[in-house]
Amino acid sequence: MIPTIITTCKGRLAFLKQTLPAMVATALPITVVDYDCPQGTAGFVTTNFPNVNVVRITDRPLFNHAEARNLGAGRAATDVLAFVDADVMLSPGVGEFVRQNDFMTDVYFIGDGSLDATVVGVCIVARKHFARIGGYDECMAGWGYEDIDFYVRLRASGLERRFLPHHLIAPIAHANDLRVAFAEEKDQEASHRLNRLYSRIKIDMEGIVRRNLSVTERQRIRTLVEDAITTLIAKSKGAVVPLSIPLSEERFGGVARFTRSLTYSLTLA
Repeated sequence: MIPTIITTCKGRLAFLKQTLPAMVATALPITVVDYDCPQGTAGFVTTNFPNVNVVRITDRPLFNHAEARNLGAGRAATDVLAFVDADVMLSPGVGEFVRQNDFMTDVYFIGDGSLDATVVGVCIVARKHFARIGGYDECMAGWGYEDIDFYVRLRASGLERRFLPHHLIAPIAHANDLRVAFAEEKDQEASHRLNRLYSRIKIDMEGIVRRNLSVTERQRIRTLVEDAITTLIAKSKGAVVPLSIPLSEERFGGVARFTRSLTYSLTLA
């Protein structure tokens, strides 16, 4: 089965103008998500590529890559999804590659980050696997790690990771400030660290309870993580801040209460 190419755009129209023709050349269906793009992505695509499906999202001053990708997946009509960033160029061989592979088995394909970290966000996965783990986690705010979080959960669900042939995808180089142009946190590494810590704890929790956490549960964890980091950075080097995530609570005849929690220690290096 062939995939739908899903790409998102917020302030990346200059790149999309370069990469979208290559996507169209694959002869695969395409969905472009205009995530409140100030450059008029939707208008450009509908005018110049009328066969490309466009999703228009408004009132999103900050970019949430996870939500943008999930919205694109929701509008795609195929059983296989191919997520490609607007600043990634596809080679003409992509169309042949996807037609020669069975993506409905227990595998997913990603860009090889060991060769170039900027292509690690490229992913081809069956919709059934995407849906089973709840898609991308929209509680991942700011820049970084939402793709790694997605892959860790895919592997935890039993899928095999495979790398796309490196000659099929090539990133367009650009300055790092573009990555956080529409993020509240402008420190790229700080954003990545926060998302990584939140992801690790959330995935620990999901392993214990053996289910996907609800949005409310995930948001509660993220708030606790943010508060713990804020407390930590206000302290001196070597300081330790505990982070406790409640698991469950039981009462024994009104006499005693038994509380379980997952506890971490954050140390300021």
